[in-house]
This record gives sequence, structure tokens and C-alpha cells, in this order.
Amino acid sequence: MEIKPPRGLMPKLSYWVGVGVVFALWLTCLSAKAYPNQFSQNVAFPFTEQQTISVGAQLDAFVRQRTPASSVEALQDYVSEVGKKIAAQSPQQYPFTYTVLANTHTAEAFSGPGGFIYITTGLLNMLENESQLAAVLVHETAHVIDHDAIHQMMVEDATDLNVVLFKNGGDTTLSSALTHLGDLLLGQQFNADEEQEANLLGVQMMASAGYNPKGMVQVLDKFNALASQGVNIAFLQSHPASQASVKILQEYIQRNHLEQPAQVLDSQRFHEVIY
Repeated sequence: MEIKPPRGLMPKLSYWVGVGVVFALWLTCLSAKAYPNQFSQNVAFPFTEQQTISVGAQLDAFVRQRTPASSVEALQDYVSEVGKKIAAQSPQQYPFTYTVLANTHTAEAFSGPGGFIYITTGLLNMLENESQLAAVLVHETAHVIDHDAIHQMMVEDATDLNVVLFKNGGDTTLSSALTHLGDLLLGQQFNADEEQEANLLGVQMMASAGYNPKGMVQVLDKFNALASQGVNIAFLQSHPASQASVKILQEYIQRNHLEQPAQVLDSQRFHEVIY
């Protein structure tokens, strides 16, 4: 897509300064992701917290227009409560929100920049206990901490990200940019390294929040088993998890003694609200 610079000297300068800033940040981002340490939330991130939240908030409106939030208040409250326990373990205190989307036909969860996390009713209905719910939510929370969604936007659509960040162009240009970034968010696909990072960080956070990290293994095993039977699970398409990666996750949990007897695996409320 080609976006023409706005007319006039000052708007043009603003536009090209914005493009230059995003391009420089894009190069920084590529360098950071090329040489990650154990978990990339410790790598210097080129955007401010407010910029990241601003992008996420604008995309949140786009997501809710495409797929409305569930109108079941008890369901939204319960998922949000589990999410808040997870978010409390985050080293980055974004204003995390956990939204249930009313889509029973698609089993998916995803996250936008700045802490906006979504799970469909179709995926919720496939889960068997509260620890599995916590696993899905913590996995997406880890993607937020690692800035995976906005990294992907910088690599694949830096021009539109520039428009949304710096409000370059008119309303039509901004609307078009949000549509393209929104489509990218809804169709996001992470690589094996990003998935493994989210899994490993996720089970650490689960254990810290008092959840049994075995729930993460259960979710991945179940989804892989269903996929092998021909069941279409969107979550696995956007979040690939091979049997080898699940084995690495199991070994990581055991080696770090993350599973403890007093941790939550299930709750009565899960079955009252979800089923």
C-alpha cells in the first residue's frame, strides 16, 4: 500500500520525520529480536509505554467492531479475574484487559500491543479446567511482555504503524492504516522461538500466580491431539506448538520445580461459568 505524504511543507516534514523514526525503531527492533536473552522483555524496547498502549487501544476498537465482546457479564468478570492474577506477575505493568469475544465458531486467543488480550467463546468451550484457562491467558500476556505483536507490525507494516503512532494524514488515512494493522493483528502468526519464549515465561508466571503450570502442557497436548484428528483449531495455526516444544516445556517445568502441590488446577467456579 502506498500512502502519499500530506500537502504543505510542515505536514510533509512531520510525515517524513515520523517515517524516519519508525524506520530507525524498526532496525533497533530487528537487532533486539536477533539477539534475545532468555526472555526478550529484558531487551530494550523502542516505544514508550503510552505509545504502545495508544496503538493497542485504537486496535481494540477495531477488534470489537469485527467481533463483539460476549454479553455474558459473569463470563467476562470471571475471565478478567483470572487474567488479573496473571497480570500481577508481569514485570511490565500495562493496564492489562482480558476480553471474551462472542465467537463460538473459532477457537482462538490473541493479544494486541499494550496489554489488550482476547479469547473467543469457541476456545473457552474447549478448556477443561481453570489452570488451562490461566495457561491461555498467560501465554498471550507473555506475548505482550515480549512485544511480539508490535514487533510484527514494525516488520510487516511500518508505514501504517507510523500513521497510527504519529497521526500523520487525515481521518481516511488513519482509518485505512488501522484497518491494515487490525487485519494483521487478527491474522498474526508467531514463529517457534516466539512461541517457546511465551510458553516458558508463561509457566513461570503461572507458578508465581499459584496456578499449576501443568495446565499449559494439558492445553497444548489436547489441541495437538484434536488437530491430528482433523479438527480446525485457529489457536494452533497462529501459535504453533510441536510435540518437541511441548517436551521442552515439560522438562523446563520439572527442572525448575515449578509444579507444587498447593497450586490451583481447577475450581468449581470454572465449571459454573464456562459450562
